[in-house]
Amino acid sequence: MVPVMIIVHNVIWWLSYHPEQIAPAMDTWFWIIQYISYFILLIPVTAGAALFFYFRQHNTDKHLPKFSAVLIRAVVLCVIGFTMNVLAFGSAALWNWNVVQFFSLSMLVTYAVLRFGYHWQLFCLGAGALFFAPALREYFIGYTDNYIVAIIIGEPSSTHLWPFLPWFAVIVLGFWLAKISYGKPNQTRIASSLVAIGAGCMLLSAIAGKLLLEIDFTNLWGERVFQPPTGRMIGTIGVGLVSFGIVQLFFRNIKSVQYGIITAFSFGLLYIYVFHMIVGHRTQQLLLQTNDAMIWLWVSIALQILMAYGVGVLVLYGRYRTRT
Repeated sequence: MVPVMIIVHNVIWWLSYHPEQIAPAMDTWFWIIQYISYFILLIPVTAGAALFFYFRQHNTDKHLPKFSAVLIRAVVLCVIGFTMNVLAFGSAALWNWNVVQFFSLSMLVTYAVLRFGYHWQLFCLGAGALFFAPALREYFIGYTDNYIVAIIIGEPSSTHLWPFLPWFAVIVLGFWLAKISYGKPNQTRIASSLVAIGAGCMLLSAIAGKLLLEIDFTNLWGERVFQPPTGRMIGTIGVGLVSFGIVQLFFRNIKSVQYGIITAFSFGLLYIYVFHMIVGHRTQQLLLQTNDAMIWLWVSIALQILMAYGVGVLVLYGRYRTRT
C-alpha cells in the first residue's frame, strides 16, 4: 500500500504542476490512477483495524481505554495533521482537513458509540455513512463553505479531503474485519466468505457503472474522488474485502522478518505518510516544477519509497528498543 500511495500522490502532484501532460498521460500510464488508487482509498481500513487493537490492548472499562487517553491521542493526531499541512503545503493550508484529522475524528466517534452503545450500533452508523451520505450532501449543498459541514460531508474544491461521510464506513469496515478475524477459528472459511462477498460488491458496483474512479482533470483531488456515490463506495468496500480475504488465504502463515519491507511499512504507516507528504510534495515543487522530463518523476518516486522504508525501520527500531 505504501508504494502505491507514493506513486499515486506523486503522479497527481506532477500532473498538477504539468497540466499539459494530462492528455498524453491519459493515453499511456494514467490507468495507474483508476486501477490502483483503490488501495489508497482503503487506508481507513488499516486505521479501523488499528482502532480495534488499540481498544483491546488498553482496555479498562467495557474493554475500552480511558476517555482521557483517547482524547489525548486524537488531539495529538490532529496536531500532527495540521503541522503536516504547513510543512508540506505552506501556512495557507494550515486548517485543511486531511486523512490524519479524519482518523482522529473517527477515533472519538468510534469510542463514543462503543462506550455508550454496542458494536452493532457502530456497524449501523457505518452503514448509515455509506448509504445516506449522498442525500445529506444534496441537502447541505449550499452550506459547504462552513468548516464543520465541509469536514462532515465534504465540499466541491480540493481544500478539505476525507469527509466523515461516507468514509467512516471504511473505518468501520476495518474495525469489523479485525473483530471477526482476531483469534477466531476457521480462518480459511472466513477469508473465503470475505472474498465472495467482496467480489459480489465489486460486481454490483461494476453493473452500476461505478467501479472505476472518475477523474476530474480540472480538480484532481476533488469531489469525484472524495465524495463518491454509494455505488462506488460499495466497489471500494468490495476491493477491501477481496484484498483482505486473499491476504488471509495465501499469506497468513508467512513469517514476517524483523526489519522486512512489510513489517516496516505496516508499523510505520503514520510516520511514513507524514514524512512522504512533506518530503514528496516539496520535492515536486523544487524539482519537477522546473523540469518536466518524466524520468524525474519516477526517480523521485523510487527515492521516496526507499526513504519510506528507512522511516519504517526507524520506527521498528524504536519499538524494539523500548521493549528491551
